[in-house]
Amino acid sequence: MSWVPFKNVPKNFLGIDIGTSSIKIVELSKEKGEIILKNYGEVTISDIRQNHFREVEREALRLSPENVSQVILDIVKEAKIETKKAVFSIPDFSSFFTNLELPAMTKEELPQAVIFEAKKHIPLPLKDVIIDWEIIEKENVDKNRAKWKILLVAVPNYIIDQYQTIANLSGLELVALEAEVFSLARALTSKEDRQTVLLMDIGAKSTTCNVVMSGSLKKSYSFNVSGNDMTNKLAEKLFIDYNKAESIKKRYGLLAAKELTMSSNVVREVLSPFFDILFKEVKEVSESFCKKNNQEINKYIISGGSALTAGVKQYFKDYFDKDIEIANPFNSVLFQPILEERLKEIGPAYAVAVGVAMRELRD
Repeated sequence: MSWVPFKNVPKNFLGIDIGTSSIKIVELSKEKGEIILKNYGEVTISDIRQNHFREVEREALRLSPENVSQVILDIVKEAKIETKKAVFSIPDFSSFFTNLELPAMTKEELPQAVIFEAKKHIPLPLKDVIIDWEIIEKENVDKNRAKWKILLVAVPNYIIDQYQTIANLSGLELVALEAEVFSLARALTSKEDRQTVLLMDIGAKSTTCNVVMSGSLKKSYSFNVSGNDMTNKLAEKLFIDYNKAESIKKRYGLLAAKELTMSSNVVREVLSPFFDILFKEVKEVSESFCKKNNQEINKYIISGGSALTAGVKQYFKDYFDKDIEIANPFNSVLFQPILEERLKEIGPAYAVAVGVAMRELRD
């Protein structure tokens, strides 16, 4: 467990990211218009290997509320967190995303139209899901009507119930739930930034590719390439355990052969096919979006624990002939200077937790 204590103040918010390989908590507050880091903490699967907090069932990950809440309580106790108001992120594999294009209508007519269209796209009865949506584009037709592009999100009711149970067992007030793609966009982009940004988040279970314009999410895709897949394959190839394979992945990763010993070059040989598949998917998403919207991608950002794979920036540049940034969500918050190097190191893995904590603090 890693944690850093700070003096707590009232009216802070917790951002809680329950992943398949770890649980992360970030505590933020807003003082005099500035968002300030108060606390952060994490427990990884390796810390509780004997009692996993997520179980795979029917191709979906079911939460174990009792185990998750105990981990949250442990982090809160260890970091001396007093804040009770919490926002939880929901992983992409627990939700449904789709884009809708609606004909000319008034803004007041939108809610009913979205519900009507949702029935055609969501693979569950509407009574079994909670629906949320966001306007991503508006084209005025006349004074009162416009054509609309909508990003629709649906989350099964049982997922909502599980998070509410976790909050109750943890003694927290569940302020809101948010799909993690919105948290990523908030943490790594801003409305003031007019650039078109592609966010690639390599998670333990899957990878998401999100296109953001002026801080607003425009497209979101998921791929079945994950950090766990990479690490497990490496562990199998080198006959080592998962934790050691993860460490080796970060240390040697995709470094060119000239930078490695002969034995270490095996790491690149194992990992490069995963990144080749991933970057191919990203390239297709990028080209499709640019062609359809007549927009160029101005910036690429990679997040998630596997963003720290050695050599990933150069490998991306060789593949795309473009630069990519390693995500650091802490760039948009104030923190004690002594933490700068540590936060830069863990930043890619904390993007969701930081972004969801910001939800109630951004104007």
